[in-house]
Amino acid sequence: MLSGNEKRLKTLETDNIQLHEKRLKTLETDNIQLQNNLAATEHAKSNAEAERDALQDEISNNSAAK
Repeated sequence: MLSGNEKRLKTLETDNIQLHEKRLKTLETDNIQLQNNLAATEHAKSNAEAERDALQDEISNNSAAK
């Protein structure tokens, strides 16, 4: 049979584990969101670079035609 102190310690350990599990889930969710943000940013960067390259080609072609 557990003493009062042992019961309190067990309760604290359980609470601590639950707190860490909750924090882990939060961090996992944050990580997923950051990965999604990174993917969206990389996609936007790629689109911007493609648009830049197309505009540079257009400028080059217009300059060469003159």
